[in-house]
Amino acid sequence: MDWRDELVFDFIVEEATADCWENISKHCDIDIIKDRLNAHLNDWSWDVLSQRIDDDFLRVHFLDYPWCVETISDDDNRSIDVIQELILLDDTNTDLWLWDKLEKRLEADFIWEHLDVVNVNLKKFTEDTEKCRKAITTYPEKQWDWENIEKQQALNLFWATCILKKILIELWKSLKLVLKLLKVK
Repeated sequence: MDWRDELVFDFIVEEATADCWENISKHCDIDIIKDRLNAHLNDWSWDVLSQRIDDDFLRVHFLDYPWCVETISDDDNRSIDVIQELILLDDTNTDLWLWDKLEKRLEADFIWEHLDVVNVNLKKFTEDTEKCRKAITTYPEKQWDWENIEKQQALNLFWATCILKKILIELWKSLKLVLKLLKVK
């Protein structure tokens, strides 16, 4: 079958069901698909396309289409540099990434530099260093190794301060919400 033939393509998609679109997404020439993404935006199997699309196209059009970040996260053939770039392109949907899978692949420097975005288990990063203490103070809600922290005597006062800070931040947020609700009435 020649996917480049407009008549053939139009004939196939005219009566295509969801299963057909899954197969079109799997088997159609990827360059043909790229040219027709917008025309059939709600029909494509985005998890299939997210696996098939090349890195360059994905980088340029990551915010333009509903790519499946779970599929991208799980793609061991996808360059980790590309994945890290994509994570930073859309840091508002970080809960969609498969962090358990990515924590094994993300570069340590990337994780340290982007703790505000990544949500990996930080057990292997939890140590008695200034860098770690500062990070934990800034991001106490992250997945640090709290058991290890409790065992380190030098850090007990420091961690008590962090926990108190976290509690105070939550209380402040609650107070602001109450005040906002009172002003509305």
